[in-house]
Amino acid sequence: MRTMGVRHGGMLIAAALAAPLLASCAEEAAPLPETISCTTQYRPDAESSAGWQSPELIIPLNSQETIDFEVMSLQVSYAGEQPDGNAVAVVITDAKKNVLNSTLYQHDGTGEQLGTQWAGGTSFTGLHYTNHEGALLQVMCSAETSYPTSANW
Repeated sequence: MRTMGVRHGGMLIAAALAAPLLASCAEEAAPLPETISCTTQYRPDAESSAGWQSPELIIPLNSQETIDFEVMSLQVSYAGEQPDGNAVAVVITDAKKNVLNSTLYQHDGTGEQLGTQWAGGTSFTGLHYTNHEGALLQVMCSAETSYPTSANW
């Protein structure tokens, strides 16, 4: 009889521990955002703000966008719910298409990982700097609309 009581108590403990886990499984994960945006700042002369540009890339889910600058190009691809996985790839090349910087963000297929808060604002990439031939390209990508604009840099 005592053994059954222990088993019964153990089952109560197991049920109490499993309940929050089952409840969290029942909650739906946040869907992937329809687009991500990448704010940029390109300076032909890294030491000066003369001639700087600050275009923004908007990348729809399961596509890629490219922007060309004088000595560098930026290509960002955004994939989700694909057989080969979920990822955002940020690739910076020189004018001859040699890769200068390549970063892959593999997210879990939900929107949660694409909204990371950093000290400088909301972005899942943080702020990247790439210098090449005296020029500077800064890139920060976000799934939120509350990211810093070039006016804030």
